Amino acid sequence: MRGNDSNRFRFMNIVENEDGTTVAYDVYVNQAVTTTFEDVSFRQVTHEFVVAPGDYVFDIFEHGVIPSNTSAVASIEVNIEESQSLLILASGSVDSVELLVFADDLTPVPVNTSRLQVINLTETIPEFGVFSQAGIQLIDRVNYGAMVSRNIPGGNYAFSLVDADNPSQIVGSAEDFVGSGQIETVVIYGQ
Repeated sequence: MRGNDSNRFRFMNIVENEDGTTVAYDVYVNQAVTTTFEDVSFRQVTHEFVVAPGDYVFDIFEHGVIPSNTSAVASIEVNIEESQSLLILASGSVDSVELLVFADDLTPVPVNTSRLQVINLTETIPEFGVFSQAGIQLIDRVNYGAMVSRNIPGGNYAFSLVDADNPSQIVGSAEDFVGSGQIETVVIYGQ
């Protein structure tokens, strides 16, 4: 469960080639001599790393590569504001890694509910909506490259992803447990 009283970031690796090959990455912050996160494998999300507010440069390298011997696979400069939590997400293919930044919705979660955050990173479904297994619309539209959040009751969910312009057409699915009082982020990605 995340509070909203500190500044932090976490990292996720969803870099995958069309043939299914993947690479693990090491994450360095502000040209540090040691890694902040090491050996972040495909689909792995790191723990949150607490920092002071300010500007940070994130560099990622293939796991085990010595930064002084090569250039970063990808880099991004980010300003982390007071009471902000960021997800830094590596996406794309091994030959073309892109770093994306998403800010968590840290407004207070109402009693007896949870917060579902959905990120759309799949070009095959540029706009989708999210329904629960009971057919209840949870989110009407998540555009490609965006994150949308909604407060929902906690519990186990079998989400249906539907075409945003034709909600009767199911285009995908996802399952997740969203604990009461927690913020859960679901990333939809792929070719």
